[in-house]
Amino acid sequence: MIAVSGPPFPSEVAGKPGLPYGRHLWVILPEQLPAILETAPNVRPPPLESGLAKHSNLTGNGPACCGGELWVDALDPRKLYVNGGSGRYPPRTPDELADAIEVFENLGFSVISAGWDSENDWPFKQFELES
Repeated sequence: MIAVSGPPFPSEVAGKPGLPYGRHLWVILPEQLPAILETAPNVRPPPLESGLAKHSNLTGNGPACCGGELWVDALDPRKLYVNGGSGRYPPRTPDELADAIEVFENLGFSVISAGWDSENDWPFKQFELES
């Protein structure tokens, strides 16, 4: 189990799961869980030509346990929607995704996970949410 402390966001920008607005990127590093709003002001051009943060921006292109995307609930900032949707650092197993979700929960967040696609052996990126 990885031990991290402190909230993983510099700011809480809410968004609807699966949509670009409010999407944060996260990675798990030894003793850190950095996250950044994908379209944060400090990643817009000129710092990054694309204007979008990437998971490798959180790691300096170094290794990470795993990563994904998250959205902060609009009504409850302690509720997160989390997936393993990193192209570079995806969770490799359902257990690794479950461990990552547990890290967020141990920081005091209520987490809704997109889950694991066992048919394709890959984390789901989309959420099955009730209307």
